[in-house]
Amino acid sequence: MDYHHCLDRANRLVRHFRDQVENINLDHLEECAESYREMFNDDHFFEEAQYLIWFHGKDHLAILCRRLAPNFPRRHYAAWAAERVNVRTHADLQQLVDLVR
Repeated sequence: MDYHHCLDRANRLVRHFRDQVENINLDHLEECAESYREMFNDDHFFEEAQYLIWFHGKDHLAILCRRLAPNFPRRHYAAWAAERVNVRTHADLQQLVDLVR
């Protein structure tokens, strides 16, 4: 890895970061906050296991999928988990339900 290779990689990382955060502003923050408040206050959020879709932890999922196989299908895993994981059988998820309610 020479200097130009490292500099090129750093430039790509900075551009990628800028692309991800260019739309972040206070108006967007307030819209997202209100959207999340409405979602968590919805009575069906826990009853329909929607928390599994939101609260699966995208960063943890990315690491898990990388360890399982290259290009592991994250959406399929999230859908599989949403159908099979019952919040009532996991104390930490049940505690989250109790805290939110």
